[in-house]
Amino acid sequence: MDSHGIGDRIKAKRTEMGWSQQALASESGIPQGTLSRVEAGRRCPGAQLLIDLADAMNVSVDWLLGRSTENPFRGLSASADRGMKG
Repeated sequence: MDSHGIGDRIKAKRTEMGWSQQALASESGIPQGTLSRVEAGRRCPGAQLLIDLADAMNVSVDWLLGRSTENPFRGLSASADRGMKG
């Protein structure tokens, strides 16, 4: 998936959640300007940025990348996910 497709998915999920760019930026810990460029397809997000956005929106990185056609909420908290990896 290209950066426009990723940005489109992020923006669609963000607006579905009723969040502004500033709200998602604050929740994910990334600068609002970075989020704006990602959503516009002017910046290709790296792995950590995708992880931060997925965690903030409670979706999988696979979904953000278009590798999953479902729009699942993961259902587990980040701390529960970390506990399962060990």
